[in-house]
Amino acid sequence: MITTLKPYDLNDVISNMQRMSSEGVQDAQVQMLTSVALMAGKTDNPIESIFDFVLVNYRYGPEEGEVLWHPRVLAGDYFLYPDPFSRSAIDCDDFAMLTATMLKLCGVDAHMILADTDGDGQVDHAYAEANTGLGWLSVDTSSKTLPLGWYINGGRMVI
Repeated sequence: MITTLKPYDLNDVISNMQRMSSEGVQDAQVQMLTSVALMAGKTDNPIESIFDFVLVNYRYGPEEGEVLWHPRVLAGDYFLYPDPFSRSAIDCDDFAMLTATMLKLCGVDAHMILADTDGDGQVDHAYAEANTGLGWLSVDTSSKTLPLGWYINGGRMVI
């Protein structure tokens, strides 16, 4: 399921991301994708394993308008198209939703963040956060250059 939001409405984005993430936790394909990610992990740490897996297996790309890809669709794409470049490109909100959903399936307390990274008062980025037991760690799988745990200085909204 793909949800197209028009015109861009932040309340719709929040509502749909919360709903899709909750549905994704119950979905067999997302559960199987999470198992694959954990088995492929180079560490026993599920946060690192999910971070590395999503980073390598999905690609970032701009979307026309605001489209939310359901975690079930993204999991299905992984199994249908072995090459990440054969899959649809997704943007930061899709990465955040998939990552948070997979972390929750691992038993990690996780949520999604909508952020204002440039200080203009508008949401312009999304990423997941995971509770390590010592605090919240950013898990931004949409950037190939930001390390696990980078911190954003600016406005943030937990969803």
